[in-house]
Amino acid sequence: MRQVKQAVASFRDSEVHVLVTARDLGRVAVSAWQEEVKNDQTWTWDQFAAAIREPEEIAKSPARGFWLRQDVAKICELWEAAVPAERITIITVPPAGAGAGVLLERFATVIGFDASSLTEKPAWSNETVGVAATEVIRRVNERLGHRLNQRQHDKVIKRTLVHGLAKISEPVRFTLPEEELPWITVRAEEMIATIRGRGYQVVGDLDELRPQRRQCGRRPDDATVEELLEASLDALALLAEEYAALWWQRKRRTVVEGFEEGGLASRTRGAIFRGQRRAAGLADANPVAAGALRLVLRARDRARERALNRAPRTDSTGPTDE
Repeated sequence: MRQVKQAVASFRDSEVHVLVTARDLGRVAVSAWQEEVKNDQTWTWDQFAAAIREPEEIAKSPARGFWLRQDVAKICELWEAAVPAERITIITVPPAGAGAGVLLERFATVIGFDASSLTEKPAWSNETVGVAATEVIRRVNERLGHRLNQRQHDKVIKRTLVHGLAKISEPVRFTLPEEELPWITVRAEEMIATIRGRGYQVVGDLDELRPQRRQCGRRPDDATVEELLEASLDALALLAEEYAALWWQRKRRTVVEGFEEGGLASRTRGAIFRGQRRAAGLADANPVAAGALRLVLRARDRARERALNRAPRTDSTGPTDE
């Protein structure tokens, strides 16, 4: 509460309005679990769901962090310590399947700008990976045992592994398991009732905060062994490529300088090797080039045979010439 009052007081010459975005708890729960995994946590989905479901666990992680961030009614009540209720606006996140610009348009109506004027793509997006990839990241976190500091984990896991896996991740998103729907619906209804009673402005529809049964989507915990193996190999390939790129970035100048110091002979050998690689690549893609290379290889074999025939032979008593 002290921080809320300090934030509002810092705008002493302005009329402060508070905008709070909210979406249904069913979508929030599975999304929050994935975010925890991306941020170096190792809770399984069952452990996470059991914690946020149980009121007695609210003072401990992961329930504490979840409800501090996701109990919209309490968040708004906290801001009421410094801002009147009529200046608090809740913007509901449209349900899955709504157009990508709906939420932006709702913001625009509150703030007063033309949403279509924002034409540049965002520089960053909160990337989602599939069920199997998330489980692989969780298990990697377990193996690492928090040995990486936050900056290291962000670089290797969030900005490399998550970013890469998101590009090739399955298109099917997580969905809340059926057995979690009853209790989370009760909590959502309690929040909706509190929000209605406080008189906040609402842009969107509070009905959008009710968890919905979704037929499409996958449970967070149903990755198969085959899927885990495939995602693990994808992760290994991504990290290998990143490591190679970073190594070359550091070593390239040393390698190039050593190559140049080798003189004409070294540069000639390098040019021949590069030419051979280009010829081999061309032969792989072009039948005519493959035929030409085949003739070259046969000529090389004949030359080697002639050289062997001309070489002096040896027996147990020493070299002989025929």
